[in-house]
Amino acid sequence: MPAATVNNYGEGKAYYMAFRDKKKDFIRELTALALDDAGVAPCMNVSLPDGTTVHVREGEGVKYYFVECYNANGAEIALDGEYYEMLEGKNVTKLTFKGEGIAVLKK
Repeated sequence: MPAATVNNYGEGKAYYMAFRDKKKDFIRELTALALDDAGVAPCMNVSLPDGTTVHVREGEGVKYYFVECYNANGAEIALDGEYYEMLEGKNVTKLTFKGEGIAVLKK
């Protein structure tokens, strides 16, 4: 059975946890709670499969999203709108990775 506690420390909080969670449900829920509590919002409103990440960089009124897939079996990600995929030079509303890879999106 998983266990967690949160303690205030200075101006922040410390999260302590102990668990075995093959489905990763507990760590996902605890991470979502901690991020929400800290006021951290996702950079994209998408559901990311295991083994994928999104990072955003902004400059001169443009946002660039770096979508990375570390899953050897690939992944499919439905995007939250239309983006310009810079490596392929086309507009996309979903990404399909056949294995590990990266996509650079512009919005």
